[in-house]
Amino acid sequence: MKTLVLLACVLLTGIDHAGASDPTTVITGAGQTQPQQPQLAIDENGGLFVTYGIANAIFLARSNDGKQFTAPTKIAELPKLALGMRRGPRIAVTDKSVVVAAISHQTGDLTAWRSTDQGRTWSSGVVVNDVASSAREGLHAIGNGPDGLISLVWLDLRSGSTEIYYSQSLDSGETWSKNVVVYRSPSGTVCECCHPSIAIHSDGQRFVMWRNVIEGDRDMYVATSSDGHTFNAAEKLGNGSWQLDACPMDGGALVIDSKAIPQTVWRRQNTIYLAAPGQRFETLIGNGQQPWIAKTQAGNWIVWLSQRGGNLLCMDPEKQIRTLASNAAAPVIVTGGHHPITIACWEEQQDNQSSIKLQVLNRSGSQTE
Repeated sequence: MKTLVLLACVLLTGIDHAGASDPTTVITGAGQTQPQQPQLAIDENGGLFVTYGIANAIFLARSNDGKQFTAPTKIAELPKLALGMRRGPRIAVTDKSVVVAAISHQTGDLTAWRSTDQGRTWSSGVVVNDVASSAREGLHAIGNGPDGLISLVWLDLRSGSTEIYYSQSLDSGETWSKNVVVYRSPSGTVCECCHPSIAIHSDGQRFVMWRNVIEGDRDMYVATSSDGHTFNAAEKLGNGSWQLDACPMDGGALVIDSKAIPQTVWRRQNTIYLAAPGQRFETLIGNGQQPWIAKTQAGNWIVWLSQRGGNLLCMDPEKQIRTLASNAAAPVIVTGGHHPITIACWEEQQDNQSSIKLQVLNRSGSQTE
């Protein structure tokens, strides 16, 4: 079946969503103080938590409104902290804790820290991979679910090939389970430098996405688990395939809709697609790289780059597209809170400085909710 194409108008000034704001600068630095790879989480009350890396240190800043942020809290340092190309700290929030995870290229370990006071103080780090140095590629993802469930998934090298591994915490990040293999490719490896993704439905079903390698095709796959102990057979996403003798370093993102169906965004060649497992079509979003997705009652919000270091584009649930920034990198978008708020966050380069930028795109009560 032919690809379903979205005909969307590019609006450089954006549309008038209730509660939208101008971009806010979280932090700026240059050289050894350059902040990188922001990740964002929102708690039940709409509190915002932004984590990022500077050199070998991991930081967190908090905000109640997306405009004013606390002074950054230093969570920890790791030798040769994995940063860049979607490597960097990841964050999840439950009603009991904030959990941040990151990987050291030197030790090859995936470490998680836990805060029970809104990120003001942090526990000692817990190494999650149960085979030393197996997470050394530096690419991982985190997700949170019901009843204190937090899950980590990462590219694992314990067998000598790149595989997808999983661990979970049932106590809001205090302890972590034995590692479980999600997927081993029959070709011997999954894509070696594309980050995995994870999302958890309100019923506890876990969904893991990654870029595979099957006979040279580097396509996106999803596997599911109801308990975090065993995963179902992987399912390919989309109609086409991408024959490529290299890693595109671009892993996409996913969310779960109200019917427990994953909505995934990812890149094939120079095009961004939206797809769900089992669908007979894929939806073309536009040309670009590094997409991310957030889910609201009105539909999906998607951000992506025209190219690395290029324009940051955003598509709202009305299928309207606007440019949020230029000279951008590593965009993410999330939604959350009792009164839902949708926020984009990204790196931006200007005058030899790097800034973490954040923009509130929509609040509940707008025309799209």
